[in-house]
Amino acid sequence: MAISANSALRYTPENRGVFATFMEFFALIGAAAEASGAVQNGRQPSADALAKLGIPADAFSRYTGLNAK
Repeated sequence: MAISANSALRYTPENRGVFATFMEFFALIGAAAEASGAVQNGRQPSADALAKLGIPADAFSRYTGLNAK
């Protein structure tokens, strides 16, 4: 059985669990803490942390002047 794009089984914020919401929140806070610490130490944060924050790695290095990893 194929699942269409309009299916009720797709992932949406309304049908995820409370636990998943908390995990996503703490992952976002962790990424922000990593990025902050990296900038304070003159480093480029990991691409994964920047992606969680919605920041393109090339744009980050362009605006901060820090070299990409």
